[in-house]
Amino acid sequence: MELATTSWGEGDRQVLLIHGLGSNKEGWWRVGPWFAERGWTAHAVDLPGHGASPKSVTYTLDLLADALPFVDGGWDLAIGHSLGGAVAARAAAVDGFADALVLEDPLVFEIRREVGLAEFDLPLEPEFHVAANPAWHPRDAHIKVDALRQCGPETVAGIATGFEGNDLVEEIRSLAVPTLVVGAGIEPLVTPELGGLLAAGANVDFTTIPDSSHSIHRDEFEPFMGAIGEWLDDR
Repeated sequence: MELATTSWGEGDRQVLLIHGLGSNKEGWWRVGPWFAERGWTAHAVDLPGHGASPKSVTYTLDLLADALPFVDGGWDLAIGHSLGGAVAARAAAVDGFADALVLEDPLVFEIRREVGLAEFDLPLEPEFHVAANPAWHPRDAHIKVDALRQCGPETVAGIATGFEGNDLVEEIRSLAVPTLVVGAGIEPLVTPELGGLLAAGANVDFTTIPDSSHSIHRDEFEPFMGAIGEWLDDR
């Protein structure tokens, strides 16, 4: 399956950006240029069933991970948000996928179907998302609404079914490449307790962005990128 892709920059170092459930590649509109300005080439993909990428009959973690593009020599870095974090972790089980990972408040356990579908019970209007998420840039609200319309409840329900019973704690702890797990400060998927458990792995670091909700790159862009930049500099 060929995934729709948006790219920024022309640098030698390559970073892959993987969005979360009900989002799309356009949501990385600030992250991609941040890397491009620092000499990277950034590539953001639409996962299967999202954005402009094809739909699938079923959605499992393996299917989503197998759909990700590979580059010669491996990605220098892969960043995944929420669902994308789980997909990145699974893809990294293949030798040579990526030299390092950043998992932004990743989905570690199964998706509660009612939680995933709840977004479709809310108004699919940018003004609603701006009011509900005052820390977001208005462009993020427009992108999120477009992404939900592209995705639809059928894809979300299919992914929830495909993820039943998932538990990635040991898989993330055992990652063989340097990995930064970034937790949210407000209603995180990765709590400090879970983050500490994941960071017991030899290659895993954990940090929290205190004032952010689950969408850290939307809520607290500068602190989020600062944490990534500092971590990369220390490697």
